Amino acid sequence: MLCMPSLIKGHEIARSHFECIDEMSSLAEKHVAVIPFPATSHARPLANLVLKLAAEAPRVHFSFLADPGYNDVLSGHSSADAPPANVKVFGAITWPWVNPMPGKSRDKMLQLFLEEGPKNFEAAIGAAEQHVGVKGSCLLTDAFYTFACMIAEKMQVKWVPLVVCSPYFVSAYVHYDQIRKCLLDAAAREEVSSQPDRRTVLEGIPGLSRMRVEDLPDGPAVFTIDSHVLSSSEELALVRTFCEFRSVLPRAAAVVMSSFEEVNSKDLLEDLRSRFKELLLVGSLTASLAPPPPHDSAGSGCLQWLNRQKHRSVAYISFGSVNSPPPEEMSALADALEASKTPYLWSLKDELKSSLPLGFEERTCSHGMILPWVPQNQVLWHPSTGAYVTHCGYNSTFESAGAEVPLICRPLWADNRINAVEAEEDWGIGVMLQEGVITKDRMMKCLEMVMGGGEEEKEMRKKIKAFKKVLVDATEPGGSVPRSLKTLADLISS
Repeated sequence: MLCMPSLIKGHEIARSHFECIDEMSSLAEKHVAVIPFPATSHARPLANLVLKLAAEAPRVHFSFLADPGYNDVLSGHSSADAPPANVKVFGAITWPWVNPMPGKSRDKMLQLFLEEGPKNFEAAIGAAEQHVGVKGSCLLTDAFYTFACMIAEKMQVKWVPLVVCSPYFVSAYVHYDQIRKCLLDAAAREEVSSQPDRRTVLEGIPGLSRMRVEDLPDGPAVFTIDSHVLSSSEELALVRTFCEFRSVLPRAAAVVMSSFEEVNSKDLLEDLRSRFKELLLVGSLTASLAPPPPHDSAGSGCLQWLNRQKHRSVAYISFGSVNSPPPEEMSALADALEASKTPYLWSLKDELKSSLPLGFEERTCSHGMILPWVPQNQVLWHPSTGAYVTHCGYNSTFESAGAEVPLICRPLWADNRINAVEAEEDWGIGVMLQEGVITKDRMMKCLEMVMGGGEEEKEMRKKIKAFKKVLVDATEPGGSVPRSLKTLADLISS
């Protein structure tokens, strides 16, 4: 569904700034159409990348084409902030599965959108070209929009996809067929009808030899599913998209990742580089490696509450905006917090409160707070925050590391589990709950390990400090991050 492009009201600015935008449009040498995926964890990194590129390439015009509900991701920490002059925000595309129509499931709406997406995107790009007066020269999109590759080829322009998941996630789907054969062969050898041992290591698959079967994105079942079911099930629309990585990403002008060269396996990156024209790791696009600026009043209540808590005493809890643990695990987490008397700040939507034990919020109100939303970077950077109980999304992992807050990981889906494995086993900056499931006893053990003041906590904090230094060094002048950003800016400017 296409809407006529217009500046969203929240981004309206003074007439002089409109004139500045028009002037920049007339001077623009290149025009990049930017299309984010409708999830905050995807849209915000892409928006932040656009802001970095807009500063690096002032004569390139960027048209940010998004559902109106996501246009505020280009705002700064103050609601009064506006995008730079060479960035235009259009409420040009509606994503119907964000708010599904009555009688239509979210999976069904997603499937329909992915089928209709190409013509809707082409229309939105055409409208932006007409408004700016400069033909599109590049599509900068979320990597989940694999059909953008075909649109770019039709337009004879560059396609640059941004990956906000772990490089392991991309590699797993690039090697989907090889992994599938490996799992089915292993299952046959073990005389198991459907699945091999979940602890089996994926030996012989380039870049993935450290990954276990149980660490695969969304688990091994996705990689052994019947091919007919995979090709037809509406619930697997996104999985089908991921399986297209192996055919479309090698055709991109560059594949950009929200990660760091220095913290990824050399074998993993070498294998991906051998398959892509260009692989650019531009650092975390959401993490603050220095204290973030003050947020506006929306998050002030929880920050004031944190001001009254002891140093590193609070467990911050958030499982992201898409999924949450099952009700029995939410209840077990609440029981652990209550029994241990751990101060907590829980970002929890109102409709999920029914999973908590009856009376929990009232009984713990003296040392706990539950809110539907909090300013995450500001919370993580607050000196009272001592641990982050998380699903271990890739953005959140680096945000926590940037604030030097250890992780307690309960992975939920996608790349969460391999992120948790890296955090615990490779980087030493967190701990994953045993079997990846919350029980009262397991959570109490993890809280004690991360916040109890013992040797395990001291060692973890030492490692997270060293890990952060690696990230900071990578972003310094001459580091891998600014080099990659410069390469990307040059690519879209040429």
